[in-house]
Parts: sequence; structure tokens; C-alpha cells
Amino acid sequence: YNGISESYTPVFSSPDYSTEGFSATGTGYIKVPVKSGYTWHLNLMSNNVFSTSSYEYWPPTFDPVNIPAGTATTTLPTQSFVLADKTLNVHVQDTDGNTLDENHTPSPCVAVRRQGADMMERGEPICQTTTVGSEHVYQAKVPSGAYMVEVMMPGAGVAEKSVTVTGTTTIDVIIAAPSNYISGAITDSDGFAIQGAAVFAQGANGGFAHTLTDSNGTFKLYVQPGVYSLDAFVPGYGQLSRKTNVVVTDT
Repeated sequence: YNGISESYTPVFSSPDYSTEGFSATGTGYIKVPVKSGYTWHLNLMSNNVFSTSSYEYWPPTFDPVNIPAGTATTTLPTQSFVLADKTLNVHVQDTDGNTLDENHTPSPCVAVRRQGADMMERGEPICQTTTVGSEHVYQAKVPSGAYMVEVMMPGAGVAEKSVTVTGTTTIDVIIAAPSNYISGAITDSDGFAIQGAAVFAQGANGGFAHTLTDSNGTFKLYVQPGVYSLDAFVPGYGQLSRKTNVVVTDT
């Protein structure tokens, strides 16, 4: 993706790009159609966690790729999945210090992404806890590095916390109904509401939030105070024009 458009492709098992998926040796190939003259950012996304019987792996990270105007093909060096051999435990609480887990109604889910990444990289959010000592925690296997932990709960929006992981790490995240949000609506050229459009807010402070529009085409993104850029993707329409310098103040 870049600032004005996106391009998607599945992973293929061989360089003839005929069969989707990874090969028997765990090798995959991608061939992404892009427009030259732009700098592109690559993300490898999956709904599944890549793992063996003993280990989990995170997708590789890609440096931005500049495609000079008129260039027909650019071949990137081979990238490897990263061993997730560190444990991150997330203890979710309300403002009174009570533990929130899957037995609470509504119940939270936890997502983890690398600092600076625009999209979640580790499969689906974690919605079931693991017991560590006497605590119920949401547990993820991650490589060493800096992460943004995002806790989502219906009616309470999103709570975020940054953390650097070098070994087994446990953090507390407090989530409560926030008062700060970005709201809006997405319609087609005739003014009809578009349901199910994906809306993303990326903050200059590293904050991130995402949601889908409802049956009225409206959305509400709960965020911390800061300056945000908004992106939206509408099935059948593609990427919409980015809105920048959206300022959210504390209320």
C-alpha cells in the first residue's frame, strides 16, 4: 500500500504463481501488481498463527520499497518468518481493579502488533485467557521487540499500551468507557449509506483504532487525544481518499 492506493495478492507455493499457499518446505512466493513511481509498504497478513508443534512464528517485516517510474519488475531479497520465543501476558482490568476475562459480559479481546505497524500481524485477536499463577491473562508468543497492545471491548472502545519485550513480560491494561472518539459516515455518490466499510485511524503518537460502519454508514473510533489520519476501504469501491490532521482533544 501507499498513501493513495492498495494492492493485494495471495501467497503462492511456487514461482509459477499457480497454486495458493506455502510449499511443503514452508516457502511462499508473492507477485504484487503495483504502479511504478511510488514508494510501497508491504505487509504479510494472515488469519492464522504460523506454528509448529513447539514454536510460533511472526511474519517478516519489509522495508519500504521505492519503484522508480518505468520499472517493470522489482525483485526483493528472501525474507524469513521470525521465531516468537518470548511470552507476553496481558492482564486486563476495569477502573476498580477487577480482572476482565472471557467470563465477563461484555468480554475483552486483545490484539498485538509491532510498534509502527499499521495493521495487526498476529492472526485473530486473543479472546481466551490463560491462568498464570493466580491471574487470568491474555497470552501471546512474540519475538523480541517493541509492541502496541490493543484491548477491545464492546461498549468500552479500545485501550492501548506500548511495551518492549525481551523475555517473559506481564503488563496491566485498564479499559473503561472512553470519552474521546472520531465519528463520521460513509456514503456512495448518491448519498446512500455504505455498511461494512473498514475505517482506520492512525495517530502521530502511535495510536491505532479500527472499526466497520453500521447499517447507517456511520462509525465511531475510540482513541486517545492526538492528531490522526483516517483511511477507509469499501468493498467494491477500494481505498477512499485519506483524511489527515484530524485532531482529537481530551473531553
